[in-house]
Amino acid sequence: LHPDDRERVRLAMNRAQASGGPFAEDYRVLLADGTVRWISARGSMEMNEGHGPLRMRGVSMDNTEWKQAEEQSKQVVEAAPYAMIMVDAAAGIVLANRQAEITFGYGREEMLGRPIELLIPQRFRGHHPALHQGFFHNPSARAMGAGRELFGLRKDGTELPIEVGLNPIHTSSGTFVLASIIDITERRRIERESLEQRD
Repeated sequence: LHPDDRERVRLAMNRAQASGGPFAEDYRVLLADGTVRWISARGSMEMNEGHGPLRMRGVSMDNTEWKQAEEQSKQVVEAAPYAMIMVDAAAGIVLANRQAEITFGYGREEMLGRPIELLIPQRFRGHHPALHQGFFHNPSARAMGAGRELFGLRKDGTELPIEVGLNPIHTSSGTFVLASIIDITERRRIERESLEQRD
């Protein structure tokens, strides 16, 4: 095992032995040539008649390529020039990139686990649960609020005009929605100035 993962795996194994419960961990192994590979281990503990650990059975799978793809996906989301927020079926925020922090003024840790309504002005919150459920009943890539003006709510209570693109993300843990959010404050300002000049 990779030195940085040994203690975490040991503690997980001890918990499985003590409880007779399942064991599920992802960890790195360090090969003789210095190569690092990712392993997913899943197993269950068999207990003896005295409820002590007898043996653990399970599988270990090399998922290095999957982990690398996951890391690349995270880097793409993090490097996006606009806010990206992923929400689960219960409308909880499960992912937010750096640009989301800049756009809304919250730290990432302040957003994760909170309902998406945190970023929606009060006057729109009543309609949002039905819209959210509607998306999950018919998930497809689309613009949100076509024909309507959309606004986000910053931590300081100010509102900003936004455009939102929605994309369903299907995973083994269920379906999520990835929202790409663009702050169009500057675009609106330019449009107003152009209109005033024409007038």
